[in-house]
Amino acid sequence: MLYRANGGATTSYTLRGEVSNNKNKESKNIYWGYDEEKDTVSWENNRTVTINGHTLDVEKDKYDFRRE
Repeated sequence: MLYRANGGATTSYTLRGEVSNNKNKESKNIYWGYDEEKDTVSWENNRTVTINGHTLDVEKDKYDFRRE
């Protein structure tokens, strides 16, 4: 699931991506993008997703603009 957040008048929109494990119902953040109002999401298979050009293995990868 992707969430769009507005930080207020002095910041741009951000996108936060979250995946849920259907077996144990746990969720974790895998994507945090800054200055992104729109999203492009493509699932390659059950483990691999591409969000706005960033390809992630949902079991081990994370994208966070603050750490790039």
